[in-house]
Amino acid sequence: MTTKEKLKKYQDWLFKCSAYQMALNIIGIDKQTVAPSAGAAYRDERSAYLAGELFSLETDPEIIDILKDLKDDPEVNDEDRRAIELYYKKALDTVCIPKEEFVAFKKLCDESFDAWILAKSKADYSIFEPYLKKVIESQKKLYGYRSSDKSIYNQMLDDYEPGMDEEKYDAFFNALKERLVPLIGKVTKAKQINEDFLHQSFPIEEQKKFMDDLLKYVHFDSSWGYQNESEHPFTSWTWENDCRTTTKYIENNVASAILSTVHEVGHAYYEHNIDPKYDGMILSEGVSSGMHESQSRLCENYLGRTMSFWKYNYPKLQSYFPKQLGNISLEDFYKAINVSKPSFVRTEADELTYP
Repeated sequence: MTTKEKLKKYQDWLFKCSAYQMALNIIGIDKQTVAPSAGAAYRDERSAYLAGELFSLETDPEIIDILKDLKDDPEVNDEDRRAIELYYKKALDTVCIPKEEFVAFKKLCDESFDAWILAKSKADYSIFEPYLKKVIESQKKLYGYRSSDKSIYNQMLDDYEPGMDEEKYDAFFNALKERLVPLIGKVTKAKQINEDFLHQSFPIEEQKKFMDDLLKYVHFDSSWGYQNESEHPFTSWTWENDCRTTTKYIENNVASAILSTVHEVGHAYYEHNIDPKYDGMILSEGVSSGMHESQSRLCENYLGRTMSFWKYNYPKLQSYFPKQLGNISLEDFYKAINVSKPSFVRTEADELTYP
């Protein structure tokens, strides 16, 4: 088979994979936003089936051989070669896993999400606990199939942040703790800023109206982006012109939805600005989890918490909530949304305690 013929097979395979992945992404988005809870079991089973079909495509022996040949073929351009290298690595990491176990794990993860939603609504961890244990056990088992000399934890770290391992992270976090922990202690003991006014009753319908204005302000265009609601804010996408974000509205915490919205817009902008020539390719998925999160935190903290941002947007927020914020100055509001304090909830953490 010539290089041209192999590339044609590769491109055809890539299209099929991206079609399955798009379907799975949309099903996943619906699951976390608008899909009726009573239909969860039916959806979970079929979603797992689709994931299994994608698994079969990605671990097809013929395509693995083609990827192996193309990654070292001098006729392949640099960008395609890099994508092919990543697909080949992914295939080798996955082909060793029995398909039925992969499908079962996918179904377990979906069922675990359903249990988490129920447990959260009832404030009852015991509902979710057995699922969490099964997910951890199953994940360890799947990673154990790989022929790697790395620990399972280091394999997982490398998947999320290529090139990183426990030793590097320990050095990184130890350096952070050396400076941050004493600083956090000083901030905690300092005179506390009043933020009580952020926790009055802010009707959710009015919050939504303000959020529409805010999304327009940050040029989150409805032609390529869409915002919904979910229990935990997230961003998902099918390609750069179909980015879905969510937020969570809390009646007695007006800053929560605002900051999570700006945060998720950062994720969406990262995806939206990836070169269209990478559509449907592994290269369109972002360099790493850390890089993706850096863009969302950049928007949240260097837009959403800044004085210049609120000089324009605070009068609009006051217009929706004159009773709650009419007598609160811009300066006091700015200080309140920049309060630093430890939190068990990551999405509510500030830039000092969640750097």
